[in-house]
Amino acid sequence: MLSLFGKKKHDAFEDRQKQQKVWRSIRRIIDSHSSRDVLESDNRRVHNRFRRYLPVAFFPSHQDEVEVTHCVYGITKDFSDNGVSLILKSDVPDGIGVCGFWLDEPVIFSAVVRREVPFGGDMFELGIELTEVIDSRDLHILLHDALLRLNPHHASTHTTHCEPVTAR
Repeated sequence: MLSLFGKKKHDAFEDRQKQQKVWRSIRRIIDSHSSRDVLESDNRRVHNRFRRYLPVAFFPSHQDEVEVTHCVYGITKDFSDNGVSLILKSDVPDGIGVCGFWLDEPVIFSAVVRREVPFGGDMFELGIELTEVIDSRDLHILLHDALLRLNPHHASTHTTHCEPVTAR
C-alpha cells in the first residue's frame, strides 16, 4: 500500500488550482477519444455530461493508503465536469481511491465515490468525483503495469472473456 491521502491544511487557491488541473485532464481525455459530440440536449444536471466509453482502473484505498495490488477494471459510462460514472465488476468498500486512465501515458486521479448502485450482472455503477490529478512518481511506477493493460495496443484479450451461453 502507498499513502496518498494525508491530512492537509486547505488553501482555497491551491484547491482551485487542483480543480482546474482536473478539468483540463478530463477535457484532454474526452477530446482524445472522440470527436466533439453534442452535449445531451435535455440535461437538467448541474454539470454537463459527455458519453464516453473508455477502459478504467480503480484502486480502492483503506485508511488513507492506496491498495496498489487490488485493481478493479471497468468502463466509463460518462464524464462530467468534475467526475465520471463507472461501471465496475466489484463494489468499492471505503468509497475513496485512485482512478486511472491510459492516454499516451497513465493519467491518475484521486477519487471519491459519491454514488454506488447495483447495475445488474453483478456489476455496480459508481458516481466518482475526481478531486486531484496525481503526479506522484512513486505511484505512477507502482500502477504502471496495471494501467498499461488499459492501452489497446498492450491489452491482454485472453484473460478477460465471458463464457459462452449455451441454449437449452
